[in-house]
Amino acid sequence: MNQEPIFILWARSFWLGILPLVIAGADLLLAIGSEQTVGPVARVIEAITGIPAETGEDILRGLAVIAGLIVAHQRRGAARPYSTKPGMR
Repeated sequence: MNQEPIFILWARSFWLGILPLVIAGADLLLAIGSEQTVGPVARVIEAITGIPAETGEDILRGLAVIAGLIVAHQRRGAARPYSTKPGMR
């Protein structure tokens, strides 16, 4: 098995797992720090899709769980280490 590092932006676990976790986590943290009941990402979802912000918040929380499972699945076993150097494939 190839153990060379892979550039993080080329990894599926980044796009399907880490990035959604960061977005959902940021929304949650920003909602906690404000007096609003939903975070700004849920409000953006509402503005773009017309879905109520509360429903968008629920979608983000579900997405965070699914994204965490994707990261755990992708990084199991003898996974290749991440690199920040774009030349790594």
